[in-house]
Amino acid sequence: MIVKRLIEKAMKKAQGAQASLGQSESTNVSFENDKLKSVKSSQSTGMSVKVILDGKVGSSQTTDI
Repeated sequence: MIVKRLIEKAMKKAQGAQASLGQSESTNVSFENDKLKSVKSSQSTGMSVKVILDGKVGSSQTTDI
């Protein structure tokens, strides 16, 4: 949905546009002396956009969504 809106907006001025949205999750587990020391989980969401305008390519990425 957000990617579609982003492409539609970019295509009003650009000759081409590409956008993607991704999400990842990771879990870090730490052991000390064969005993569980800590477990930390994190999630990250990111988005990128590329546009072609006047024969030049521009791109931008963010994880601030």
